[in-house]
Amino acid sequence: MANVLHEIINHAQNAFLGGRNIADNINLIQELLRYYGRKRASPRCIIKIDFRKAFDSVQWSFLKQLMKLFGFLDHFLHLIMMRVETTSFSLAVNGDLLGFFAGKCGVRQGDPLSPYLFIMCMEYFSRLLNMATQKAEFHFHPKCQSLGISHLAFADDILLLCRCDTPSVDILLQQLFVFGRMTGLTINAAKSFIFFCGVGEDTKRAMLLHTGFAERSFSFKYLGVPLSPHRLLASQYHPLLHKLESCIQSWLGKHLSYAGRLVLIKLVLHGMVQLRLSIFPMPSLVVSKITSLYQNFLWNGNPQSNKSALVAWKQACLPLNERGLGILDIAARNKCFLARQLWNINLKFDSLWIHWVHHFYLTHGTIWSSRAHKSSSPL
Repeated sequence: MANVLHEIINHAQNAFLGGRNIADNINLIQELLRYYGRKRASPRCIIKIDFRKAFDSVQWSFLKQLMKLFGFLDHFLHLIMMRVETTSFSLAVNGDLLGFFAGKCGVRQGDPLSPYLFIMCMEYFSRLLNMATQKAEFHFHPKCQSLGISHLAFADDILLLCRCDTPSVDILLQQLFVFGRMTGLTINAAKSFIFFCGVGEDTKRAMLLHTGFAERSFSFKYLGVPLSPHRLLASQYHPLLHKLESCIQSWLGKHLSYAGRLVLIKLVLHGMVQLRLSIFPMPSLVVSKITSLYQNFLWNGNPQSNKSALVAWKQACLPLNERGLGILDIAARNKCFLARQLWNINLKFDSLWIHWVHHFYLTHGTIWSSRAHKSSSPL
């Protein structure tokens, strides 16, 4: 199934498939947000959709019919649906399990098959949008029409993009309601938001009343990363630094050895910063602060301690076979991830983000011959 889904799933969906990267969605939406901080811009909006109990709400009859339409053979389809439809649940009351009852809808949480089944359901939504946005009444978000971008998806995390006018927003909402009736996935209006640009207050109020969504301002989090129309400042990394400090504080008093603290740095702390490193150029001030947290925790077991280290940090970041501790250097790791993005752009890697870069930035040359201008994005 994983092998054939690459042929089926729209490039706007970047979850669960090998070779597709969460950073692509974040980079593309960051580019589209650039004009949201300006007072004079053409009307546009981004709608962030949240589905209520997404994995638990998928209707089995819809899933079966969808897989049949995608061309899966009957025997294979039977095996998949046997896996899905034999779900049962038990209730735990005061620690005791009481009875079982059969499931009626949804895909199993934690089952390695479930993500593939779910993104197939979301592919149905993508195709609904692709058909609906061909209507003359629909107007694409600026810089999206040439590539036909009406949405970005990461599993059930959906961003809808369009010009901020009633016909365009209506077309997107109609497809959401059709999708909900067919699949069982309904919108959670309390957790869905809309972001405006170039729109007057009267239009905003009318649009909010029409959609039932709340308005959000910048910066906001998307896929765990803060997004802003401007370059991310060091101050916007404070939540990340606070999270690291809180994590370290929870380990204090555990009487951890050097080896124990080293494992926690490699497997836990570094995992918390990995996503940010892979997407944005991290400010040197933030890199220094994270390195200081790592260093103080490793040698002294306390993020606030200033005692001298036993080994220079540069030596600690060397590989084990070079007599280092194998800790990843934050600044070098950040540059490696950004270099990989450059290389993917050079190879014209098959992703929506890379196509967008070539369409708008590299029409007359390669990434190596291009130069940044004042009008270029921070990335």
